[in-house]
Amino acid sequence: MDGQYIYGKWEDEASSQLPLLDACGGHFGPTPEDESANVYHYHVQDVAPFTFGCYGPILDDESGKQKLVALAECRDLYDSCGDGDSESITTNEKGTFQYDPFCPCYDANGSNVGNVEKPVFDNEDAVFGPDAANWNEDTGEGKDALGDLAGEGEGDSGAHMTMASGTSLLLGSLLTWMMI
Repeated sequence: MDGQYIYGKWEDEASSQLPLLDACGGHFGPTPEDESANVYHYHVQDVAPFTFGCYGPILDDESGKQKLVALAECRDLYDSCGDGDSESITTNEKGTFQYDPFCPCYDANGSNVGNVEKPVFDNEDAVFGPDAANWNEDTGEGKDALGDLAGEGEGDSGAHMTMASGTSLLLGSLLTWMMI
């Protein structure tokens, strides 16, 4: 993976609070390792892409801060998103809908061809994380929950689309088909 940790589906299990996630399946907040830190991390989800769809966060050039990944930014990472191969799928539960078989970027309505932004982007304070002091300009990566550079020692760690994200893409697609 990219050095960011992935946690269970709950932000706070005691209160049944789900996290508000970006298009990659992550957000900024405390983790069990450091409840006072505001670090980017992923959560598993009951809906596609189920784990993570891309590697976040990204660096916002204007503010110099780490930023959650919006739907369009996620889709820009994958040539397979919006490449014209979407299919019409019909199920008993959902009826007929469009599905792009190799795009791991889902909107707020659970569609990987729709354009409804995730609710976390309604709160600008939640969109931005730590400033550039936690960003490695050489690799384009943030620091993980333990303060180490994410992906350190994993070869081409600056690339967002690696074998791990391709595996996630495949698993997300398989799980999506299983849920349909």
